[in-house]
Amino acid sequence: MERRLAAVFAADVVGFSRLMGENEEETIAALKHRREHLFNPKITEYAGRVVDHAGDSTLAEFPSVVGAVRCALDIQENLKALNKNINESRRILFRIGINLGDIVVDSDAIYGDGVNVAARLETLAQPGGICLSRAARDQVRDKLDVSWEDLGEIEVKNIARPVRVFAVFAEGAPPRREPLSKTARRWPIAIAACALLIGALSSVAWWQPWISPSSPGQSEKSVYSLPDKPSIAVLAFDNLGEKVESVSLGDALSENLITELSRDGELFVIARHSSFSYKGKEINVRKVAEELGVRYLIEGSVQKAGNNARVTVQLIDALNGDHIWAERYDRSLNDLFKLQDEVASTVGAQVSSAVERSERKRAILKNPSNLAAFEYRMLALNEFFKWTKVGNIKSREFLLKALEKDPNYARAYAALVWVYLRGYHSGWLDLPREEALEKAREYGQKALELDPHDSFNHRAMAQVFVESRDLERSLSQLKEAIKANPNDDKAYVGIADPLVYLGRNQEAVEAVKLAMRLNPHHQAWYHWQLAWAQYHAEDYEAALATLEKMSNPPNKARRVWAAIYLRLGRPAEASAMIAEFVKNEPTFDIATEYRQSRHRDPKNKQRFIDDMRQLFPDVPVPK
Repeated sequence: MERRLAAVFAADVVGFSRLMGENEEETIAALKHRREHLFNPKITEYAGRVVDHAGDSTLAEFPSVVGAVRCALDIQENLKALNKNINESRRILFRIGINLGDIVVDSDAIYGDGVNVAARLETLAQPGGICLSRAARDQVRDKLDVSWEDLGEIEVKNIARPVRVFAVFAEGAPPRREPLSKTARRWPIAIAACALLIGALSSVAWWQPWISPSSPGQSEKSVYSLPDKPSIAVLAFDNLGEKVESVSLGDALSENLITELSRDGELFVIARHSSFSYKGKEINVRKVAEELGVRYLIEGSVQKAGNNARVTVQLIDALNGDHIWAERYDRSLNDLFKLQDEVASTVGAQVSSAVERSERKRAILKNPSNLAAFEYRMLALNEFFKWTKVGNIKSREFLLKALEKDPNYARAYAALVWVYLRGYHSGWLDLPREEALEKAREYGQKALELDPHDSFNHRAMAQVFVESRDLERSLSQLKEAIKANPNDDKAYVGIADPLVYLGRNQEAVEAVKLAMRLNPHHQAWYHWQLAWAQYHAEDYEAALATLEKMSNPPNKARRVWAAIYLRLGRPAEASAMIAEFVKNEPTFDIATEYRQSRHRDPKNKQRFIDDMRQLFPDVPVPK
């Protein structure tokens, strides 16, 4: 099962039973027409996914609340046009509810409170109307030309706590609403009357991790100027339990996370003393970001339930209001130190990756004349992971521009290592292979001279040693990388290479799996590294299943993919795969590949030779 944050869209036909009772065939035909010609294409148009059509209801999920709301508005406008010439008693009207929340994905189905709240919101909408939770409304209130009606806090069926509900409709005067249920009408009054009591009990109030009661911040209003690299503050986690140990656990989780993020040399992390000064206060994301001079904020909560704890964390870009990432962790309290370490390391790895993805997107959208050294490196990474010759060349260009901006930028030198190593492997830099390897070594040494405490730089130099067949020094460098940053999931992925070449295949498999546990939202090439280790560990079924998870594999993966097909007794598929490999790399020379093999383990090397002889029967392979 997978957890993720999503915009959930729930729609239902008003008075469906009455319509069916009057004319079943006509109602079914009309509903089918609206699904096939309106709901399904519109949901796809706005980047959503139809999860289910059950009875008269539709359930969908969207990666963006803005997309979900635009889709709902578009659908309702089209339904008005369809109903215009239909007798009022036979019109098919829909109610739509939209919520932003945590969902559980099992196969194609979705579950969880995020779905349940959306379904309850749909029942509160007027016929032909749309209702949003506060979490969803906060995401779109300044981004769409719409009108709002605040319906207050409403108690809904099977949801433990009241939900703040907003009606939304196209710009203009709000239509007259149908009265809410007695329960729904009671709640706004009750909430207002009990405001003081709620304030007194705020320490145990329900915390919704995706809600920020503020508008996006503005960097020019910050008390401090933003640093050139990503800046982040970890706010003290809210404690939803009343017991003293729950409070201390929340503080410990926040402190450990600050420590773990500080290990990432690319992040500017605000010290505990400053970020904890907001503890116990009503948080205004915009003001906090401006006062601390940061772009990103991390909020979290911890709640005890018996011998278990639920930890919820979210990452916010406070300057534009985007919720970058959110996750929930359910852990046992049997070992508090283990819980703290596990959550801090996992969150640390995922936050670093989420920030990098966000910064890469921001760099792409910026005017090139205004880019800083860090942003040029983000553009370089974006090109590098296209896995093409053109991308590799552009990556080098961007990194050299980064060094023009900052000649002492260690990570730019380290990134050049990877660019030149790819040139060494694939000839993608129009220079002799050995010269490319020597340039990679030169840049790796420069990066370590400038910053010997950055895991990224150690990883780069470790790969140079792999290509030079100095496997022991490569392992040593990777251990230094992990020592510098135990949450660097890429270091665990990288260590698989020297382990495989030394014949320690199962260790390599476990190292990549650990990286994937540290960062479940890892990049696609982790699958290639895992499959490479599984192939050498002779777990061919698992290796094939891993490779099949890659939608856009690097070409070199196809060669191993073909070998796996051979091992599984599927020669036709092996031939098709190797043909695709040669098509993309027509100058591939198996004899050169063999001579440059880094395998030191005889069994691994022989496996490689045997498979290559079958895949390239017309090319002599040295003995």
